Amino acid sequence: MAIHIPLSILSVWEISHRWHDIDPVESDPQKLPRPVRERIRQLLQALTYGLLPYDVHGEEIFVDELWFTGIRKNKFGRTLDRHLHQGIYDKKFLSTVFILRDEFEKWCWRVNEPLPAFWFQGEVNRWGAVWKDDTPEKVEPKTASAVAKKAAQKRHEPLNQLKQEFCDFWGRGKHQSRAEAARRFYASLPADKKRLLVPSNAERTLTAALSKHLRSKDKG
Repeated sequence: MAIHIPLSILSVWEISHRWHDIDPVESDPQKLPRPVRERIRQLLQALTYGLLPYDVHGEEIFVDELWFTGIRKNKFGRTLDRHLHQGIYDKKFLSTVFILRDEFEKWCWRVNEPLPAFWFQGEVNRWGAVWKDDTPEKVEPKTASAVAKKAAQKRHEPLNQLKQEFCDFWGRGKHQSRAEAARRFYASLPADKKRLLVPSNAERTLTAALSKHLRSKDKG
């Protein structure tokens, strides 16, 4: 019988083990049971496409920054990718990546996954058992990958909108350079919008978005 863990946040390492009634402390990363390996990869894929990763303090860990030329992963995002695609099961890393209980419950609903007893003992998913979309104008397949992709797109809408605002800012004025315009634009942002950008990389992110925008205009 699964042990009930009444915590609001747990690591990927612990979740993937407790889900199959395996002790995460005694587990050998070199000899992981197949169900645990598969569960780790399932969670890593979810963290890449919509489910938010957190540190032990409950602070969000940013995976990537989207710009108009594609996805540029930061160090954490690249490490996540290596673990997912290369079948790496590093206990130290997986023990530092956490998932919030409430968000995990929503994810289970989206992918039609029963709630694991160790975290939701005797509970029924408050969000329902099956993913539903009542939008009449467009019917999309309700696969885990389709739902995850939709969630990821929604997650990055604010950042994409901010980049478009910078492109408009560039078009409205005269600037010495793209970098100078990016610094001025970033300095003018309110705190809630500044949080959408990594301060040390804000200038590069904005200028890259502008470069793509101007290239598309030239082609048009």
